[in-house]
Amino acid sequence: MTASHAQDGITDDGDTVITFEIDGETVQARTGETLIEIADRLGVDIPRLCYKPGYRPDGNCRACMVEIDGERVLAPACCRHPAQDMKVRTDTEARAMPSRACSNCCCRTRRARPSAKTRNCSPGPTGWRRDASAR
Repeated sequence: MTASHAQDGITDDGDTVITFEIDGETVQARTGETLIEIADRLGVDIPRLCYKPGYRPDGNCRACMVEIDGERVLAPACCRHPAQDMKVRTDTEARAMPSRACSNCCCRTRRARPSAKTRNCSPGPTGWRRDASAR
């Protein structure tokens, strides 16, 4: 991509470039890329269960939820595309991290309240896990 084209927001092969932020870092993406694909390219860790490259993203497992400034609800990164000047947060303890609860916990659903089971959960590399020492 040449400098003149990048400033215009168009790549050499005709794709539009979208500029937005992930965790405070300004990044560029091509039209059609999802947030999880961009995060993978940049080395930003977003857990996933049902997402696999090459398959249609459905967002069913809700493990890849991210917070988008100005939006009321979290969004699944596997099927969400960035918009110009969007601000995405992948690591917010108040919203994005708790939404990645393990399947054994009642906190997997949005309306459930924490219980004795969920107090022993902790974030892991692929989502939230029960603490084995608490059993």
